[in-house]
Amino acid sequence: MLKKKTMVVLVLAMVCFVTNVSAGDTIRVNRGMLETAALKPGVNHYLVYIKMYKDKPSSYQHIWTRKVTRTLLNNRPVINIYQSWEDQDSVLHTASSANDAATMEPLRHQFWWKNTGTVDVDFVQKRVRENAKEISQKDTAAATKKRWNAFVTAKDSFCLNWHLDLEIFPLLPFREGVVFEIPFYDPGTTAPLTKAHYTVAGSETLETFDNWKVDCWVLTHTEKGNQEKFWISKRTREVIKMEQLINDKIYRYKLKLDYKG
Repeated sequence: MLKKKTMVVLVLAMVCFVTNVSAGDTIRVNRGMLETAALKPGVNHYLVYIKMYKDKPSSYQHIWTRKVTRTLLNNRPVINIYQSWEDQDSVLHTASSANDAATMEPLRHQFWWKNTGTVDVDFVQKRVRENAKEISQKDTAAATKKRWNAFVTAKDSFCLNWHLDLEIFPLLPFREGVVFEIPFYDPGTTAPLTKAHYTVAGSETLETFDNWKVDCWVLTHTEKGNQEKFWISKRTREVIKMEQLINDKIYRYKLKLDYKG
């Protein structure tokens, strides 16, 4: 017999109602705005998969493991988040992120991809390493130069780590109709600091097979060729589900699995 929380990932019957809201104020997320105390230490797992059109079978199934811990870094309270992404027979990606415990500002972000190697981004020392080699504005290789220039846009500004969106979204000060302008940066990539806009579209109730209901905030994000919708539990402050539509045909899902690793 599965636990009731586990049944959340089996959501097929979706929704009792959606609250309609009018356009609201824009809130620029800044230092100290996130409710970081709500981020609980522990291990979370997500099933991630794709559908080529909504009525097609799922494919590219991955399991994402995300571990949250609270520690000290040079006597500074930090929130560490470790990620491991697995497909059917191997680990594809790992990432370790240290963030200021009060603001969630990134202090260090290290990641590894199976086919490309490692990148280490240090916001305190203001340096980036590719496969253990430090890079700078002197590098001329196109990808390396873009990676460095992207880091320059973020290193001296308040930003949040876009690679940690599933942990950051539940910490926002939600109210219906508000638009959050979030200074997001995915450390170590070639994409620069972005002011991304996410709208609280209302409230929605997810219903499981055993009629257990989860009251959620609905957070949406739209840009060219990409639409995202996140369901965030009001009670437990965690992302329960994400649905993404890419180029009007590819659906991508993230569903939280509730079990201990």
